[in-house]
Order: sequence, then structure tokens, then C-alpha cells
Amino acid sequence: MLKCSASIPEDMIEDLLEYKLISSDFDYKRAGYRELIDIDWEGLYYRPSSENPIEGEGRGDVAMTSEEIIMSNEVEEISDELKRE
Repeated sequence: MLKCSASIPEDMIEDLLEYKLISSDFDYKRAGYRELIDIDWEGLYYRPSSENPIEGEGRGDVAMTSEEIIMSNEVEEISDELKRE
């Protein structure tokens, strides 16, 4: 999976930030950088839940704060607008 930023050395972060705006200039074949994006593709496939569900997972109502409700409504409105376009 994508590596956690805490596991990336500070000097490598500084080096990568130089290519943030013009990523095409970055030489991705340089040593050590391929491991940063090494993705376990098999781990990304959907696997149905086991017969022993995790407690609290997928059960009951979702409790949202008022800010989360407002944000959810805004996302739904934008989604509806995009569908209409």
C-alpha cells in the first residue's frame, strides 16, 4: 500500500517536494522511490465480510455532527447539479 508519510525520511520528502508542480521532471527510476508507491493490488479487491462481523461495523445508524450533516448535504447538492449537467 502507499507508504505512511511518517515512514518516509525527511530528506526524501524535501527532494520530492521539488517536483510537486512539475511532476514530469521527476526520475521515478531513482533508487528507493519505487518502494514508496509499491501497491498490493490483491489487497485492493473487495472481499465480502466474514461470517463473524466486526463489532459495530455496518450496523445501526450513522451519527453525524451538525457540521458533517451540512457537508453531506452540500456534497449531495453538488452531485445532483453535476448529474443535471
